[in-house]
Amino acid sequence: IDRAHTRAKELIAQKPDDNDFKERLGNTHEQLGELVALQGNNTEALKHFQTSKQLLIETGAEKWGQEEIDRLDGCIQNLAPV
Repeated sequence: IDRAHTRAKELIAQKPDDNDFKERLGNTHEQLGELVALQGNNTEALKHFQTSKQLLIETGAEKWGQEEIDRLDGCIQNLAPV
């Protein structure tokens, strides 16, 4: 996942308005969030999930992938400090 995340960051740096690259970067942030959450690093996981959600919203996911946004919202709510 680290290599995929690095590659997604490289691609988005080359074409910052490319929604496919934004979606890929959002997906890798979500996957990294899941991994660090399993390791108990909730603060870092929360940042990844929030970044993932923002990137997916920028791609228009609220129209074509609301379930992904909802899933991220659930992750964020579970990790957000009370």
